Amino acid sequence: MPTSNRSALKLKYLYGGVSHYRANEILGPRRIPDNEIFFMLEGTATYSANGQKYVATPGTLILPKPGFRETFRWAPYPRARLAYLHFNILRSPSDWPDAKGWPVLVYDPPTVVGPLMQCLIRQLSTVPPRSLATPSQHMTRLLEALLGEVLLDTAPLSAATKPDFVRPEPVERAIHRMRQVFNQQPPNALTLSELALAAGVTPQHLSRLFRSSLDLTPMSMLGLMRLQLALALLSHTTLPVGAIAERCGFESPFYFSRRFTSCFGKPPTVVRKALHNGKPAPKMPLPLDVLPRVYW
Repeated sequence: MPTSNRSALKLKYLYGGVSHYRANEILGPRRIPDNEIFFMLEGTATYSANGQKYVATPGTLILPKPGFRETFRWAPYPRARLAYLHFNILRSPSDWPDAKGWPVLVYDPPTVVGPLMQCLIRQLSTVPPRSLATPSQHMTRLLEALLGEVLLDTAPLSAATKPDFVRPEPVERAIHRMRQVFNQQPPNALTLSELALAAGVTPQHLSRLFRSSLDLTPMSMLGLMRLQLALALLSHTTLPVGAIAERCGFESPFYFSRRFTSCFGKPPTVVRKALHNGKPAPKMPLPLDVLPRVYW
């Protein structure tokens, strides 16, 4: 919220929406004339900007700046969705860092970012598409709150924190099949043979590829994905633990609690209480790009 002791954000224009992309589709290369915010909803893309390549996964926030030359290359999987905002800054708040120091990608933005993006895009849907009129004060404040949460809490992404997601194609196909199953409520059981069939290799070969690229077996990966989804549901919903166990495909709340405690060091009820009291979440057991999908 702007105060008398600091300058507030001032915009020339603001527009946005949600774009859908096909498997293997390419957007760009293009040079952007204004500021952009992209929020990955579904799908995975290789994002190139000014000669640097990043892998953008669901939940990733991308902050290209004017003059960036960028390209999106979408992975060979269906249902890619991207929320976007375009805007032109006339004046930045005085407590923001210099734009040169803004991160390009934020892999784990504050949880408020998704709802703020959703609220902005809903309101922008009531104005003419790509309107270059000055946005309302309310919309400007929403964008200021969104960017403030990111810029005042997040250091620029260093090379040491960039994940490497290059894996054998059969592994990617098997992970994609796992993620498809997680869209079902509750998710269906999957066997190693079914995953191998989706990957186009034998079960033995798939297991070797998983061990060499992820140091996990396919079924261990599937179990960790269930637990990671459970952690997200404990944090962001009021569902009872038993309902979360069922949603994540565990045969009983007791078995779920035992597996969860083994993975995260504390039982689900203790972790939920800590999260609601503002404590940091336990360390994620999986790489960023294989976590359950992030929706609004």
